[in-house]
Amino acid sequence: MFGLWLSEMERIWKRKMMLVLGSIYLLLWIFNTSMLHSSGWGDYRFGGRELLHDLNTPWFAIEGISLLLVLAIFPILFVDHLGGEIFSGAYRLYMLRAYSRFQLWLAKLLALAATVLIFVGVTGFLSTVSARLFFPHSETLVKYGATEPVGSAEAMWYTITFYLLFALVCLAKLLMSSMVCQFVPRPLVAFIVLFVGSIAMIYAVNELSIYFDPFYPIVRALSPDGSPKFWFYLLGSMVAFAAVSLVRWQRKIV
Repeated sequence: MFGLWLSEMERIWKRKMMLVLGSIYLLLWIFNTSMLHSSGWGDYRFGGRELLHDLNTPWFAIEGISLLLVLAIFPILFVDHLGGEIFSGAYRLYMLRAYSRFQLWLAKLLALAATVLIFVGVTGFLSTVSARLFFPHSETLVKYGATEPVGSAEAMWYTITFYLLFALVCLAKLLMSSMVCQFVPRPLVAFIVLFVGSIAMIYAVNELSIYFDPFYPIVRALSPDGSPKFWFYLLGSMVAFAAVSLVRWQRKIV
């Protein structure tokens, strides 16, 4: 199984699409961080602003890129790897290997999940380092929705928790993409379905905005009041997407 997962990882990282998306994302991160540094302020799209320093910049750096990452960059990567090989017919050759259908699809999902964790982990690391080097130093942080400041140790844990939740949301988008690709293997059409579906879900249930732009739902979930609905809809939708994807894959004719 490890060899199968490693094979999927190699195919993901050797694709030109990965090089293009990785380069776009890096340039986007550099531009966004540069804009934060030049302004010195972090503006919430939903209202309000904060003076930036080395304790809040690492997670605030996501505010300007979370929408594009979750709505475009990751979905393009997902549909290209999940649907592209099936649509082209190349995946029939992979299915000749001595693995079950479940193992084959699971290896794909785990390889993409590892890729997501690498993206998010590197983003968190670079954002933290750049915040320490280029932004004002602060001994305390006031969390979103809180009134009392916390020390640097708790601020660091807040940043780690934020990135873990962001990674979880990205994995949820992966499961959503897996389900869509089971029914719409053509990459371009699958991407359009994901794009439109992510927007439509907001109008159905506002808490599902995590699949459109997760920054605000995450900071609300980490606020002192918390957000129980965030966990209900996030975990519930992940289970639903995974179940539909698995059942469909077991019955799908490739």
